[in-house]
Amino acid sequence: MINRRNSIWLIPLIFFLTFPLWRIPVASFLAPRGGYDPEFANRQTDEHHFVIENADIIQSEMGQKTADIKAEKVLTGKLPNDLFLEIVDADIYGKNGERTNITARNGLYNTVSRQLTLTEKVVVVRESDNYRLYTELLNYYDDTKKVICPGKTKVIGDGIKITGGSMTYYMTSRTYNVGGRVHTTIRGFGKP
Repeated sequence: MINRRNSIWLIPLIFFLTFPLWRIPVASFLAPRGGYDPEFANRQTDEHHFVIENADIIQSEMGQKTADIKAEKVLTGKLPNDLFLEIVDADIYGKNGERTNITARNGLYNTVSRQLTLTEKVVVVRESDNYRLYTELLNYYDDTKKVICPGKTKVIGDGIKITGGSMTYYMTSRTYNVGGRVHTTIRGFGKP
């Protein structure tokens, strides 16, 4: 006996029995278009390279500006966090707001570690202490507030000239370590 309640079971039974008839057209309708290219899975994604003219990179910590790095040209590299700089003019600020100006021909700035590496004719000017530093390679580490010059370094100030094979400057304690062959000339001091 077929009544209304039992007729609901007939719908799945009809789909099951007629499956060979409608399987082919439905399968071709649902098949993905185009072919599968195994090289598509191995393709390299496009890298985003850019060049910025007259860039200004401002670095801050807890609302206070710690560095202002200006460059005539900024280029991206293979690593996503590295920025290559040309004709650099950077201002590094201490805790009390004292400014140190650094100029160089080339540089590399890492946006994650906040490390600034400057090369070629690097000049550091600290007007509050009235001195100039000359070197060919300078590394500035913002997290430790340390400047490292691993090559020949010359510091010229009021009545003093220091040359050395390397130099490390700690901005927080304002102390220098000069290494290698150190030569110092002091003028303007009388005999004790």
